[in-house]
Amino acid sequence: MAFLGGQEMQEQRSEVGVLEHAASAIMLRDPDGRSSNINGEAMLIPKSCEYFLQPAPNPVRYCYKGLVLRILRSLLEPEGVFFDLGTTTGVFSVQIAKHLGEAGRVYAFDACQRSLTAARELSELNGVSDRITFVPSCVGEFSDDVVDFYMLPGRLRAASSCDPAIALGQPLVEKQEVPLVALDDYCEEFDLTPDCIKVDIEGSELAFVDGARSLLASARPTLLFETHGITMGRSTEGLLHFGERLSQLGYILMDLETAQLVSAEEYARRNEAKIGSLMASTHLADRAFVKSIAVWLREELHLQEAVGEISGYRSGGSGDSGRYADVFNRGSDKYRRRFPPGWGHLRQYDVLCQ
Repeated sequence: MAFLGGQEMQEQRSEVGVLEHAASAIMLRDPDGRSSNINGEAMLIPKSCEYFLQPAPNPVRYCYKGLVLRILRSLLEPEGVFFDLGTTTGVFSVQIAKHLGEAGRVYAFDACQRSLTAARELSELNGVSDRITFVPSCVGEFSDDVVDFYMLPGRLRAASSCDPAIALGQPLVEKQEVPLVALDDYCEEFDLTPDCIKVDIEGSELAFVDGARSLLASARPTLLFETHGITMGRSTEGLLHFGERLSQLGYILMDLETAQLVSAEEYARRNEAKIGSLMASTHLADRAFVKSIAVWLREELHLQEAVGEISGYRSGGSGDSGRYADVFNRGSDKYRRRFPPGWGHLRQYDVLCQ
């Protein structure tokens, strides 16, 4: 008979604890029977959000970028300020607004009017619309009166962008003029200093950094990115330059798909051709915090596996990429031929629309 050593027994107990946590967190107790379970929280879901979130009522947990939500909740205090760049359905804005309470403030940026409408409806249904400021603008390197914005239909709308290449192969795309804002200018105008910023802006991550240099250098808010590989800067070096700029500003980087600290070069090598998930924060100098993120990642993976056994699909993502990126990263030559190089984040949605 083989006996486990002390460390092995501790690791086994830890694994059992993670599994027990996952099992107890799958189902939501909703006495009213009207809510949907989003990241373990009861939420009312409007029709406008049903492309992206499971319709209510549904007690089975929908894992929507749960690791990112845990990190935000661990860092944001009740009077905190959160910026949600590329809010889409507004899930993060609503759940963080609830977490912050009445004293906190959330600013939700999105240039897609359909996304903002859905996010407003979600916030109103869930009683936090008074805590969220919706900003109908693109975020970029500088502020301008207007910029061309290409809005995609249906569930593709989350990939809407200022890049005209997005319109290739999409006959139903709508071209609109929307305001362009740099965060340095926005924060100076409204006297704001965000504590945390979630960034999911379809390849404009580098432009965001260049337009927020003063803010990032002085306040160093925690940044949580969904990165879009070679879409960024239209070259394979775009992701590398992006990571290097963050490092130069004093940030420590973590790949949230693995919960490992990385250099700009290592992150670019891993994610230049796919959607990735990056955290940039000075809090990553704290070893205990880094270990906590690794535990949360394991718990989220176990939750996704458990949910998949019940619902038949894998919801959410191991880090920030979500189940859409999980579909794309498995790859399909059939769909890859339909879009130009660098637009993988469109291919993934196209796969799900079939």
